Amino acid sequence: MAGWNTNATLNGTTIESGGNFRTLVTAEAKKLGYSNFRVMLNGSEVEAGSAPTEVPAGASIEVRPYDKAGEKA
Repeated sequence: MAGWNTNATLNGTTIESGGNFRTLVTAEAKKLGYSNFRVMLNGSEVEAGSAPTEVPAGASIEVRPYDKAGEKA
């Protein structure tokens, strides 16, 4: 399909879709120095049990710090 976005974005950087979602997110959190973090997928928080297996085409993914006291940053 012409114009179909086969890429995704991770914290504003264009990435290839189809990769392992959990591996990608964990590597990004480690790179940013986050020991506690939350993940936003297309603007909504994703719980670990409901995360996709692969990075969806056209997805916008954000990895954000998570306060140890349980408050969202």
